[in-house]
Amino acid sequence: MPRRPVENNNWAALGELVLKYWKGELSEEYIKKNLQTLLPQHGCVPDKNASFEAHFDSDTHLHVVFPSNPWTVDQLKTIEQIEAYKRELGIIVMGGCK
Repeated sequence: MPRRPVENNNWAALGELVLKYWKGELSEEYIKKNLQTLLPQHGCVPDKNASFEAHFDSDTHLHVVFPSNPWTVDQLKTIEQIEAYKRELGIIVMGGCK
């Protein structure tokens, strides 16, 4: 289940973007303003029809993002019985940026 509609994704290069933020090389404001440009520069090519928004967690605030549903009604009946899938979904939702 993709959380982001992207192509040619290079998660390590995207991780470098996070590291630049952590090191103070890029500000939160700069990233928010330039996200559509920064993503391709860091190995993540967004779907042309998708929009992206940067959220920044803190030690006391976590953004809980509920992914869009990629499943049909019949598929949901099957996967809702799979404990491993539910566990992974919970990790994706509550993992935040840490």
